[in-house]
Amino acid sequence: MVATCLGNPALNLHHGTYQNGGFHLTGQSLPCSSHFYTVLNKIQPQIIDIEIRPEFVQVVPAPAEGTLTVTVEIVERLGRETLIRAF
Repeated sequence: MVATCLGNPALNLHHGTYQNGGFHLTGQSLPCSSHFYTVLNKIQPQIIDIEIRPEFVQVVPAPAEGTLTVTVEIVERLGRETLIRAF
């Protein structure tokens, strides 16, 4: 809750689960770094909120391991920034 209120830009929160060494959301998986693996692996499956910082999102030409596939719905150019709404 606090993560969506503080910071600019705000974090994107997604509900998912942690199981078998990865984060699972919207039918897709992201690998877990070894730093978190030892802590999270003790109790699974876990329902979690995954926070994605907008400044770390990149558009890539083709799906690859460690990426999420989305459909872009709206692109809004705001001068030096561009807002992309994707599902």
